[in-house]
Amino acid sequence: MGTIDLDRDNAVRPRRRSPHEGAPPPPLPGAEVDWRDQAAFSEAVPTPEILAFAEALLRQEGLAPEGAPVLLRHRPGDRGLPADQGQGLRFALDLTGSRSSLLGGALVFFDDTGRGAGWRAETGALTVWSGPDPDLTELVPGAPERLTLIGRARELVDH
Repeated sequence: MGTIDLDRDNAVRPRRRSPHEGAPPPPLPGAEVDWRDQAAFSEAVPTPEILAFAEALLRQEGLAPEGAPVLLRHRPGDRGLPADQGQGLRFALDLTGSRSSLLGGALVFFDDTGRGAGWRAETGALTVWSGPDPDLTELVPGAPERLTLIGRARELVDH
């Protein structure tokens, strides 16, 4: 699993499991998903197949989902993630990818000095972090939709 080395107090360094390290993601949700439009993105309850896929990937990292993960959809012009004031581990699972970070939709982490680093969307990639939330950069016109499952995670006691 790759990591980003940013100077961050009391936080888990952002780490990412590349898609080629695991199984392919489940089929993308279709008309059965009820999207709720927010100011910067749309959100929905994930399908059981997406939840099972996320649970399997998290288990490989010694983690389990906690609470109710949310399925996010970003379209061109959209950016950002839902605000979260909680403590502990969070995760983002890319369900769609991007050919280039120039299309936007990159998950970027910033340290206390403003230095940033991150990853472009890759179908099936899992990112785990604690501490300040990353930014999801704006999708440019013509970019494909970006689907991401985001939620909280906890460490498994026995794995």
